[in-house]
Amino acid sequence: MEPLGGQTQLLLDTGAVTLTARLDGQPALRAGEALTLWFDRQAAHLFDPQTEQALARPVQA
Repeated sequence: MEPLGGQTQLLLDTGAVTLTARLDGQPALRAGEALTLWFDRQAAHLFDPQTEQALARPVQA
């Protein structure tokens, strides 16, 4: 967890992949604490784990 002023960046280990989440404010969390999260798929930025290149977003109809 890295506080960044008005936001906090979290590194989340799912066991299969590591995710980075940016949260508003300074949440009262501790390392190792279990969380339930949701995200807006349209706002997500996904990257290929081998190449670290950004994956294209699906086109909206």
